[in-house]
Amino acid sequence: MFHLIIENPLCDEKILVESRHLLKAMVNIKHRAMLSLIYACGLRRSEIINLRISSIDSGRKLVIVKEGKGSKDRVVPIPESMIELLRLYYKQYKPEKGYLKVRNPERNIRKQV
Repeated sequence: MFHLIIENPLCDEKILVESRHLLKAMVNIKHRAMLSLIYACGLRRSEIINLRISSIDSGRKLVIVKEGKGSKDRVVPIPESMIELLRLYYKQYKPEKGYLKVRNPERNIRKQV
């Protein structure tokens, strides 16, 4: 079983407990992985969508964010527990085209007016 260790000295204890409950309640590992990455690494939604598998350096425990807010690159630390969750996610979903997030093509179809 996956256990995400959340340590943030700036957050209220109540917020941390609620965050843990929210993440544990998620059944879909893709959603849990994406929200955990947002919370654990401080990533933005757009950064998650554009994150590539090659941008995660599990050896050095870093995530390299390319062209984030303001089109700037940045490097953020990633906890070991998050790396374990991402490995489980990768084994289950096997994302293609180098992107971490699996895109469902059926949901992206827009009706032409």
